[in-house]
Amino acid sequence: MLEKNIDWIKIVHNLIVFKPERIYRLFTGGLLMEKLFGFDNPQDDHFGEAWYASTVEAANVRPNNMEKSKIKEGLSTVEFEGEIKIFRELIKEFPEPLIGKSTLDEFGPTVPLLAKILDSAVRHVVQCHPATSFSRKYLNFPSGKDEAWVILETRNNIETFPHLYLGFKKGITKKRFAPILKEGNSKKLLNLLHKIPVSIGETYYVPAGTPHAFGAGIMAIEIQDPADFTFRAEKHCFDINLSEAQRYLGVGFENTLDAFLYQGFTKEELTNKYRFKPEIYLENNYVKQEILLSGKPKHSFRIIKLSFKERTKIELTDEFCIGIIIKGKGEIKTISQQTHILPGNGLFFPAALDELEVIPEGKLEIIICGINGFPYIK
Repeated sequence: MLEKNIDWIKIVHNLIVFKPERIYRLFTGGLLMEKLFGFDNPQDDHFGEAWYASTVEAANVRPNNMEKSKIKEGLSTVEFEGEIKIFRELIKEFPEPLIGKSTLDEFGPTVPLLAKILDSAVRHVVQCHPATSFSRKYLNFPSGKDEAWVILETRNNIETFPHLYLGFKKGITKKRFAPILKEGNSKKLLNLLHKIPVSIGETYYVPAGTPHAFGAGIMAIEIQDPADFTFRAEKHCFDINLSEAQRYLGVGFENTLDAFLYQGFTKEELTNKYRFKPEIYLENNYVKQEILLSGKPKHSFRIIKLSFKERTKIELTDEFCIGIIIKGKGEIKTISQQTHILPGNGLFFPAALDELEVIPEGKLEIIICGINGFPYIK
């Protein structure tokens, strides 16, 4: 439990800033992300994901501990008055002023979103994530995983154009998929999915159960429901042979088959349904606001992009939202503090925070996601 003498009024009425929580993954990546962070010697390694505002642990697979990592990773921390607090515990201690009443009523004392930067030098394995109903029934976990990718940057040194694999083609049924999943052959699995070229600025929505593989050489903001369960269709992950436990998460082959969404599309149908271009909502001499993903009722969450050129005052709703700085630096001023922000910083806007002022140094760009709470330009 948190100490009761914490001056929580300061916490819930001010901006919370996160440093990136780097997560170990089997894929290599991180070069573009480290360039964004301003590292002197950016490079690829096995820490190509950065998590923000996380209240869940990473369910990692590591080469020397293949079933599940015993190393606790993923939980965000907050530095306050010289102490470091686990963000999840902070939410449990002061849920309503931090996340808002409607969020608390619907989801309980947790943050029902997870924001990431994802930067991969290589193609990911063909996979899917469970729906909430599946997670509750088979994994004893309250959330599934819808996700969305906002394409930030691509690499020039990849062999082909930047692309994703997304969604089954027409005619793929559970019966047809079963022997291919059992075999786990990469070429056969990729042949079932659409290969979609991507461009910077696009957003892709990936509902739970949708088969997909993140492409090589892409850096994206990933917004998702707060869960870290992955069903891996391929038997081989880079140079590692995956066990059935690693592929099927202990629920067995038949139940894993049921985790996939057998909804086939033509490529045109799929891109029309799941690919989104930015839509300008507001633009003036101070700021531009773009809608990247519209949110409810079609999608689990909403994503916007704010591009600041001059000082701008913002009003906030009485529900939380999360931001990631993707370009530029500056200051964010609330009623009692002024915070310096840099590329790669994560931001949590508590429900009790009414307004703030953004003071950019040059051009400042922030991706913001939320369920019910969002900023309004004054």
